[in-house]
Amino acid sequence: SWDEIALHYATSLGVAKADVLTSDAYASSTFDRVQSMLDVVKAHRLHSVIVISDLLHTRRIAESARRIDPSITVLTAPTPQEYYPEAYRFHPQSWWQYEADIKDVFGEYVKLAFYALGYK
Repeated sequence: SWDEIALHYATSLGVAKADVLTSDAYASSTFDRVQSMLDVVKAHRLHSVIVISDLLHTRRIAESARRIDPSITVLTAPTPQEYYPEAYRFHPQSWWQYEADIKDVFGEYVKLAFYALGYK
């Protein structure tokens, strides 16, 4: 799972496994997933959190968190590409050369436009 990838990455950087929080709540959107994550953060009475996610989601994660609860500081860290299976890797230096990356980039811009218009 993506949570397992993030857990592996965090622990490889020296974060204790007990200090890594995950949410197993089902969410159909980034906004809903961030809401679930912030519920976990609040339940642990934390005021800041680092979210590890894929590169394309980091901007929307930060924006969602600011909208949901600006009192919680949310920093994002992109998971290194080598942690992803080859089929899921994004190529930021040459995204226009890969059909899946082109779809991801344009899809992300559409989603960011919806966020700019106030979509949650």
